[in-house]
Amino acid sequence: MRVIGGTARGRRLFCTGGRDTRPTPDRVRGSLFDILGQAFSGETVLDLFAGTGALSIEALSRGASCAVLVESAAAAARVIRRNIEAAGFADRVTVYEMNVERAVPIVARGGAGFDLVFAGPPYAYEREALLMEDLSRLGLLAPGGTAVFQHSSRRRLPDAAGGWCRFDRRTFGGTSLSFYSSDTLRRCH
Repeated sequence: MRVIGGTARGRRLFCTGGRDTRPTPDRVRGSLFDILGQAFSGETVLDLFAGTGALSIEALSRGASCAVLVESAAAAARVIRRNIEAAGFADRVTVYEMNVERAVPIVARGGAGFDLVFAGPPYAYEREALLMEDLSRLGLLAPGGTAVFQHSSRRRLPDAAGGWCRFDRRTFGGTSLSFYSSDTLRRCH
């Protein structure tokens, strides 16, 4: 697995062994950034269930200013730190090694919403709507921001939750990406 765009393009990313994480495949990551845009200009990123940190590293490589990553698995958190260091972004990243439900209120104490929120929970996770409600209530998605949930293609996430509206869904084999915003100008699907 490698960074596919931006200043760290080509940098090798490390993965954990076993089945604790499910890294976003390069093809899906490439398509995600085709949709979000190839270049950023100072956006802030919140990455929940961060796995290897690949999505945040990709965003930082393309011009995001900083990222907060949340990962509960100790082995995955070690890999994230290793990947962040190897990519040269250690000074722009905060890693919380704890479960998402515990981390979200802590992150919210920072007071600012994020321009991009990535969430790649385990495919058996069924609390996406509750998580969206918590993120919305705590103001963790900035006005005009985008939240992207990665999930099994067999599951359909809610069209709306917590004041967020799904405005796009893309499927790549067994993986789907659902895109949400609180922006009322975007059309829900």
